[in-house]
Amino acid sequence: MTPEKFLNRLPKFVIRKGEVIDIRGPIRDTLQNCCPWPARIQEIVVETPTLAAERERSQESPESPSPPLSMLRIKSENGEQAFLLMMRPEDTVGDVRALLAQARAVDANTFEIFSTFPPTVYEDALTLQAAGLVPNAALLLRARRAPPSAP
Repeated sequence: MTPEKFLNRLPKFVIRKGEVIDIRGPIRDTLQNCCPWPARIQEIVVETPTLAAERERSQESPESPSPPLSMLRIKSENGEQAFLLMMRPEDTVGDVRALLAQARAVDANTFEIFSTFPPTVYEDALTLQAAGLVPNAALLLRARRAPPSAP
């Protein structure tokens, strides 16, 4: 149970001997001092060509069926941000990397895109469909590891 859920189960105030007593405030302060609360993750929607095309399609003919799409949620290296990307199944991991690099204003070669289960680092030439990232996936970023040096 999260600290916030625990606090929400408590009454906000009680009246004791005619005085209004704050219950949640002091307990919240105690919890914050003893155990750090997880920081909120900033979600950033990355403007992709697929997202723009889907917006246009839904405005022009909302009743038409949506084409197959892949929704990716990719956490930054420090876990403070999550990037949301709408892509086509035939797009590549390299396309995702380029869009992320542009959105983050960093060099595309400085990070890897990977998943924890199964543990996989995705190569740029792989399509999202071939990588098993359709219809959606949760991925992570990490600093690119240096290739092993030749002996």
